[in-house]
Amino acid sequence: MKAIINQPKDKISTTQTAVAVSSIIIGAAILTMARPAARIMNSPDIWLSVIFGGLISIILGIILVKLSQRFPCKTFFQFNQIIIGKLPGRVLSIITIIYYIILSGFEIRMLSELVHIYLLIRTPMEIVMITFICVGTYLTVGGINSIVRVFELYLPVVILLLFGIMLLGLQHFELDNLRPVLGKGFINVIKGIQATILIYVGFEIMMMLTAFMKEPKKAVKAVIVGIGIPILLYTIISIIVIGVLTVDEAKTLAWPTASLVNYIEYSGGFIENFQIFFLIVWILTIYTTFVSFHYMASLGMGQVFNKDFTVFTYVSNPIIYIIALLPQNLDEVFKLGDLIGYMGIFIAGIVPVLLFIIAVIRKKGRKRKGWENDGIDT
Repeated sequence: MKAIINQPKDKISTTQTAVAVSSIIIGAAILTMARPAARIMNSPDIWLSVIFGGLISIILGIILVKLSQRFPCKTFFQFNQIIIGKLPGRVLSIITIIYYIILSGFEIRMLSELVHIYLLIRTPMEIVMITFICVGTYLTVGGINSIVRVFELYLPVVILLLFGIMLLGLQHFELDNLRPVLGKGFINVIKGIQATILIYVGFEIMMMLTAFMKEPKKAVKAVIVGIGIPILLYTIISIIVIGVLTVDEAKTLAWPTASLVNYIEYSGGFIENFQIFFLIVWILTIYTTFVSFHYMASLGMGQVFNKDFTVFTYVSNPIIYIIALLPQNLDEVFKLGDLIGYMGIFIAGIVPVLLFIIAVIRKKGRKRKGWENDGIDT
């Protein structure tokens, strides 16, 4: 049965859209962001690469928003068929759905790894994965409104706790660890972007969220703010992590940010173990990221096959679980993360630019006054 999901109850505000973008981007990269960049650059200028990677993401975000605005009330899974044809569009949609499913499995595995190391040492990771998938599915089937409301609740908590943890980390901060600035030249900073741009994967979700916005003309503002918040957070984290751990140590650690938290000590204080606060932040960010990608994969399948998306939410769960189990060790998990990052560059960077160029050349999807409600079919 055809279900129309673009009803007033499924509309989200500009603020909610920005919050959703930030919540999706802020995820597993918090833990590992300093390590790959440190290995590529071998200099303390990681924070500069983080900023430039974020600026590039904003530019790409604006392009994909402009693309989405040409097709009011339609998601990427629908308007790509208008631009390049039904069959190529469906193939591209299926590739994107596979990407989101793999990314969902990766997020589940990353969470289970950390929980197994720091919290539930004797609990099998499979139990953690299954539990987390079930909890995520409960929110996913509630639809976009339920999801963004949870994001609005979680994001302020995540930001406050992260800022608090980073502030406490300043007790071991050494400014000399960040010097010399541009010691290996600006080209080295550019090289680092290939690692830092991957931490912003997730903003491509605007190709779906724009269709749900009450005021889609403000989508550019939403994506700028939505990416801007992670840029600020990631820049601060990279500065403090390198300032405390040094580049040489950061590139050898599996979880540099988690290791930073281990340095925080206030003996005799009311709270001595601050690691629990970081774990709370990280679990919340993984939860929001997983739910987002799970929903987009389900929505995509619903729109491609013209069925209720909730059916595919349940159907995709075993696939996500199997993908989460595939890596045999932590090194393979990180390799999967790198692969997903490059897939994200294709989905979030190359595809929207090409589709936008083709749409302009073929004069597809002209803007219409009033942003008529066409409805979105799943």
